[in-house]
Amino acid sequence: MSKHTAVSAALLARYRSPGRSHHVWCTVLAVARLVSAVLLALVAIPRPAFAAEELLPEGVGYDISWPDCRRSEPTPPLGTAIIGVTGGRAFSHNPCFPDQYRRAVERGDAPLFYVNVDFVAAAAATRGRSGPRGTCDARDTLCQAYNYGYNTLADADGYARSIGATARMWWIDVETANHWSRDTSVNAQVLQGAIDYVRSRGLPVGVYSIAPMWRRIAGGFAPGVPNWVAETDRSVPTLSYCSPRYAFGGGSVWMVQHWDGVRDADYVCPGVSLGRSVAAGSSTLGASLTGSLAGSPGGAFRDYTFDYPGNDTRQTITVTFWPHGPDTANGFYVSLYLDGTQVAKVVGTDTPTPGQLHLTLTSPASGTARIQIANYNDPTRTPPIGYSIQRDPS
Repeated sequence: MSKHTAVSAALLARYRSPGRSHHVWCTVLAVARLVSAVLLALVAIPRPAFAAEELLPEGVGYDISWPDCRRSEPTPPLGTAIIGVTGGRAFSHNPCFPDQYRRAVERGDAPLFYVNVDFVAAAAATRGRSGPRGTCDARDTLCQAYNYGYNTLADADGYARSIGATARMWWIDVETANHWSRDTSVNAQVLQGAIDYVRSRGLPVGVYSIAPMWRRIAGGFAPGVPNWVAETDRSVPTLSYCSPRYAFGGGSVWMVQHWDGVRDADYVCPGVSLGRSVAAGSSTLGASLTGSLAGSPGGAFRDYTFDYPGNDTRQTITVTFWPHGPDTANGFYVSLYLDGTQVAKVVGTDTPTPGQLHLTLTSPASGTARIQIANYNDPTRTPPIGYSIQRDPS
């Protein structure tokens, strides 16, 4: 996992070594920060209108892998662990993964996993020769590439399952620090194969990269999966990267990685649940209820579920909350999911009437609907938000 991914092509070439993480790049940190601003200008990414001195929120956790084998764990505690299964390259294994996973589970966490992917033609000739696309002709690079990507994730998953490790979501690490084909259509097949393997296991999947790297590796390939992006300009507040302007591959930004000076801290974007189980921490919602939720800069969440009958039955959800001033409302989010897919999201500032939000669910499919209340307000500055939820079939 490379934190300082927004470095120039020349800098990347100079320090290129497949599988290296930011832990190895720290010697060029000062140069990378300088060049990052230049690169952002070159790719014409507009800067968000946020104050540079805005305080960072508390991290939801850290990502760790093989470079952390001899390091102590983060302080404060690990939080939501995102653990590297591979050792920096495809078909390699993080030797500390079993111990890192065990410690995360002992803390009560349900970890997420990430996997390094690449494409090496010589390796693909053997590791991609057979797979879900069948046995590939020796000259069929696209077939080999797809099988290679699929088999990369199958190998990592097999390693994880060999110690009884399971993840609630997988992230695919896509970086120019690893080897790739000059043909972006070949690389796209690797990535599609990797994505398809995770989906075959019935799990959410996303991609870690930044937009310039993604374009260089995958061209216009747009699988539309969630994005985990690295903060490449420290003058831009971390959660500003949740903006669509930093997204790539047809996806939306779910998580942002921030280098805290020692380690990678990771922050979940407002309204994102990171593949949490529908049943985990949920309560059943009847026609109405009232509750209260204290804030957290890293996000405090509460879920309510109900059975949705389908047949395009209209369900209107009204959430009334207080206090409802703009400062408080900016950190209050309500999201609506159907069988794990987000179908609507509103922010406290979207109110047609002060302190009142509306969401509507209409779908031909039946399933479990989930309403998620999220409070990102600083609890030292803002009192808990009180709310009532009214569900009206119409």
